[in-house]
Amino acid sequence: MEAHSHPSRRGVIVITADGSLNTEAAFDFAARVDQIVEEGGVNAVLDCSHLGYLSSYGLGMIVMLYSKLAKAGGSLKLAGVKEPIMKVMGMTRVDRIFDVFPDVDAAVAALPGA
Repeated sequence: MEAHSHPSRRGVIVITADGSLNTEAAFDFAARVDQIVEEGGVNAVLDCSHLGYLSSYGLGMIVMLYSKLAKAGGSLKLAGVKEPIMKVMGMTRVDRIFDVFPDVDAAVAALPGA
């Protein structure tokens, strides 16, 4: 998996997850999350539209991102989550903590200050 991030309008960081978020890829993802928080990013959108696989460990990394941003006074929104990924989130009940939007624009608009 590759995780790319870029600032969006309104100072929101958009993280694009491509491929699979499994145990191996989760380490890179975690490092990128730490970098975003250290750089002062508190509001983020995770674009999952190109995410094909999510392991339980990868899901844990997304929850970690959510927690770190919340502790910093920010928020995380998910965008473009495909049905198989939503099923994994539903089975583990973490779908209850995330706001999920059909696309990045809708998620960015829902963040504070939008």
